[in-house]
Amino acid sequence: MVETEQKNQLSLAYLQMVAAAAGFEVAYWQADYNGVDATLRSYASYDMQDGAEMDLQLKCTSHTGHVHPEYISYSLERAVYEKLSSTRRFQLGALAVLVVPEDASTWLHQDEERLFARGCMYFSPATEWDPIEGDAQTKTVRCYRENILSVEGLATLLHASAAYRWTV
Repeated sequence: MVETEQKNQLSLAYLQMVAAAAGFEVAYWQADYNGVDATLRSYASYDMQDGAEMDLQLKCTSHTGHVHPEYISYSLERAVYEKLSSTRRFQLGALAVLVVPEDASTWLHQDEERLFARGCMYFSPATEWDPIEGDAQTKTVRCYRENILSVEGLATLLHASAAYRWTV
């Protein structure tokens, strides 16, 4: 398997493990036509509705140029950026970027007691993105380092998505 596909699979596995720990369901999409790799679903009750969903575009990088002291930067194609950030969406869209070491042999270790993955996934809700200016074909998104895709981070995102369609 080529490294880009390994990274893709690792980002899916990371999301699945965190979502399972949080008690959320994940649906994966075969085709990436709408800039969505996965949809996250919660069956909890929220202020305005029961249950919530949100769409995620998943990325994985080992490129140190993406890593900054306060954020992770990742460039999205215009079409994906606009689809995730459209105010016409039914539910919240977000980018999630997994940052792994450059040496692929260090990404995963396991023994009889644990599975240890080196890396961290950060997210950026599309509601925080500025519109693309002019005819630019890409736009860089910042996933701030305090936005770790954790059990608490996913809960925060789904809560925001539950309120999203009622506030747009």
